This record gives sequence, C-alpha cells and structure tokens, in this order.
Amino acid sequence: DGGTGSGVGTGTCHVDGRTISYNRGYYYKETYGTPGTIELIFADCDVTTLPNQVINGIFISFTTSEDTLPEGTFPYSNSEEDMNTWGYVEIYDYNPTQDVEFYTYNYMNDWNNGYESGDMVVTRNGSHYRIEINDLKLLKDADEDGGIGSFDPKTSGSFVWEGELMDLTSWMNMEGYGRSLSNGHPWGK
Repeated sequence: DGGTGSGVGTGTCHVDGRTISYNRGYYYKETYGTPGTIELIFADCDVTTLPNQVINGIFISFTTSEDTLPEGTFPYSNSEEDMNTWGYVEIYDYNPTQDVEFYTYNYMNDWNNGYESGDMVVTRNGSHYRIEINDLKLLKDADEDGGIGSFDPKTSGSFVWEGELMDLTSWMNMEGYGRSLSNGHPWGK
C-alpha cells in the first residue's frame, strides 16, 4: 500500500511569530539526485495545476530506502547519506499585498553545527498522516534577495501536518514539469 490519497489536509508552520497555513500535502520519490530521497511538499493550492504562484509552501527532504514515508521518529541530519533522517527544509511565505516577485519571507534549515533541528515524528492511520517537527532551527533570508547564508539571522519554528499525501512521483518526473516545484524555486511553469 503506497499510502497515497487526495493530498487534502491541514498544515501549519509557526515561525517568527506568524502562522503559515497549508491545505495540500504531496510526496514524491526522487529519481535524480540523491538516491533514497523522498521530497515532501505542503502548499496552499493544488500544485498539479501548475499555478503561477504558490503563496505558501514548505519543502522537506527525507532520506529512506522505503517507497513512501515510513512511520516513526526520525532525527535531523545535514548529511544526505544518513538513512531514515530528514535533513532539508525550505519555507516560503508570500504576502500578496507587497509588491515582490516571489515571496515575502524565506527560511531554510540551519546547517551550522550546534543549531540542528529536532526530530520529525510520523504516524499513519490508513492514508491519513500526522507529520510533526516541534523544533525547527532556521535561517531567515534577511535582505529578501532570494539567498540564505550561514550568517543570516537565526530563528526557530514548528510544523505539523494532518491529512493525506498525494503521490506525485510520476508527475514530478515528467520532462518539463515538476522540477521547478523544488530545489528553492517553486513558482513558475
């Protein structure tokens, strides 16, 4: 059982005193790049319609030998070689009242030693998942230039998702489609 579903659910990320909401959850098994990677995508719209803009999005990488997200408690690791760990997160929060091209706020996991994030806890009942990270250690794009470096401001947050995950594996690996949804640039066709 792949555990696939409609992708509908409720997700929230608390960061910098704000709450970012999501209503769609997706995953896909990476077929290029690091073998064994499952990418999780949470957004505020159906990404399969190739919207011009994803208002809110969070991307989480998980390294596993499984074909779908397994249940359990998984530590953070900044090495793509460590199996059954999560190790990359990028958060976008867009304020449509501001005249910016892509997003208003951008955060990434803090890779500096001593500032590692906490565990990811995954439970599943049929096709319904609960995915939770209570201790996100993040770096903030302070000058809103689209880049995050080691010396950008540190902040913290939390994330929880309750709902189904839609399997986008075949869709994401079609030529010319889904790759623009990950690796730091989720907008555009």
